[in-house]
Amino acid sequence: MKKVLCAVTNDLVQDARMKRVCNALCTSGYLSELIGRERPGSLPFVDGDFQWHRMKCFFAKGPLFYAEYNARLFFQILKRKPDIIYAVDVDTLGACMLAGRIRRTPVVYDAHEYFSETPELESKPFRKQIWKWLEKILIPGTNQAITVSAALAELLEKRYGKVFSVVRNIPESLSESFKGVEERQNGLIYYQGVLNAGRGLEQMIDAMQFLPDLRLCIAGEGDLSERLRLLAAQSPASARIKFVGWQSHAGLNDLAKKAWIGINLLDGNSLSYRYSLANKTFDYIRAGLPALHMNFPEYQSLVTEYRIGWVTENLHPEMLAGKLLQIYNNPDSWNEVRQNCIDAAQRLTWENESERLMEVFDRL
Repeated sequence: MKKVLCAVTNDLVQDARMKRVCNALCTSGYLSELIGRERPGSLPFVDGDFQWHRMKCFFAKGPLFYAEYNARLFFQILKRKPDIIYAVDVDTLGACMLAGRIRRTPVVYDAHEYFSETPELESKPFRKQIWKWLEKILIPGTNQAITVSAALAELLEKRYGKVFSVVRNIPESLSESFKGVEERQNGLIYYQGVLNAGRGLEQMIDAMQFLPDLRLCIAGEGDLSERLRLLAAQSPASARIKFVGWQSHAGLNDLAKKAWIGINLLDGNSLSYRYSLANKTFDYIRAGLPALHMNFPEYQSLVTEYRIGWVTENLHPEMLAGKLLQIYNNPDSWNEVRQNCIDAAQRLTWENESERLMEVFDRL
């Protein structure tokens, strides 16, 4: 069996995409291993059919973290001697490419986002230029390239002269337990994901003062965790805003199934966000949860084709509130969209999408 070593910089627990990738590789006859890092507050990791390893790092963030992590990853790759190296995002690509060159091992690059164009780097021009330089140097040398959306694939192909295959982050097929989702006209607005810049969370918290009958649940942690909690505490709607922290994948599913609407609100100033297809998009569909998305290419396409939610033009708090009130006051439309989500979940499955992944490996 050929061994595939997959590398990420997260702690594996929240990375449902890579769990699916590793399980798909195992099902197709590969031996896969997923390497990430262990944080002080990391939840226990429940693996699938694949091996896994988490490294403890001295540094938690910034340039020193990326330097330390890539050094550790480089030696782990040499130690494990994989037949194929699978690098997720450019923050693992340096170690993967260097080890691949030394061992003459093919490297598959999976761009979960346009790394150098994330909002976190907008105020750090020097660091942004470093990442852009690394992308320009490293990406063209990979053997195969993958990304999460057609719009991002087209953009990256133009920038780096490399053909990107599209493998969307779609959950597994719909189980019987998801077909009988209860009525959820309960006014619970739900967000799951990282609490980082550009996610529209500050604006959503501000919008809650105009939505006296609605509640907001935020699942996840990130760079803005403390700031968002402080903003919520100062809001007139503080009693209706709840943070539940990191949750297991099963816990996120349970929360989504109990909510009224999901939100996927992104800042259009970030190219990474504008051309994204966020994981939560399909998690909401999978849970039968209608959602409000930004009017960006991939979300507009899904909403038009499957009618699984609505789109908004901007992140102004009063406009968000007006849009949500319009949806809340039209329960017949909500019920129709909810049923569309359940129907779409039976067509948009990882079992179908993973065939695209295996086509990439077949080309190696």
